[in-house]
Amino acid sequence: MMRKAKGTTLQCCIDPANHLLLEAPTPYIRNFESISGLKTNYSSSGLHWNALQTGLDKQFLADLTFHLDSGLKIRVPNNQYMIPSVDIASNGSRVSNTSKRDILITDIEDGPPILGRYFLTAAYLMVNHDAGTFTLWQANATRERSLVRVFDEETGKKCENTTGVIQPSASYTGSASESSRPDRGIGSNSGSLSGAVIGGAVVGAVAGAVLIGLGITYFLIKKKQKADTYYFYPAHEELQRADIYEMDGNPRADDESYMKAGIRQ
Repeated sequence: MMRKAKGTTLQCCIDPANHLLLEAPTPYIRNFESISGLKTNYSSSGLHWNALQTGLDKQFLADLTFHLDSGLKIRVPNNQYMIPSVDIASNGSRVSNTSKRDILITDIEDGPPILGRYFLTAAYLMVNHDAGTFTLWQANATRERSLVRVFDEETGKKCENTTGVIQPSASYTGSASESSRPDRGIGSNSGSLSGAVIGGAVVGAVAGAVLIGLGITYFLIKKKQKADTYYFYPAHEELQRADIYEMDGNPRADDESYMKAGIRQ
């Protein structure tokens, strides 16, 4: 995929969470298409979305080998980066489309080149977070094991006759002036420092007491302003008994006419 020219080294980030093998600038992807002779598109929208996709009209069985500056070579088999297209059905299951193949590489424009999780199918990765370093090995495709011991620089110096990988030790990030500062004896300087500390503590305590007093005063004032106002609502019976009027005993004119009209002798 690399053109035969100066400055063809491609600096990549290793991202185990990335779902592809390689994300590289467009010229590298176009060079791969030219070498493989495959006609590709970007219609893959399934499990490996945004990967290159091709049909079955032409076979390409080559592996991909990554040459690192350290001299390590990582070879990724063809069946790890050219796989049947896989879609996700509506019920969440995976459905393979054997009429198409996904090529687990894609091009990028502005982002950094990335080696994804399928790169780690052919390589072992160990990260030392304290030292900010990592180590890569070629993955073992057989059941044979050959364990490799990893040391930091301090342990490696103590164990000079052992074999293994040496990584930088985690370093202290503090300033040299702080770590190399000599201890001060008991004298005028230490006394003045203690007095400043005591004075600061006293001032802080007084300021805290004043703030607490102001807070309590403010709370009491707000509570007094928001005191509940109670209203007296008389009961329904009391409203009825509030004004009692006596009936007039004198006959009215309309009552006499009513009796005259309704009673005959």
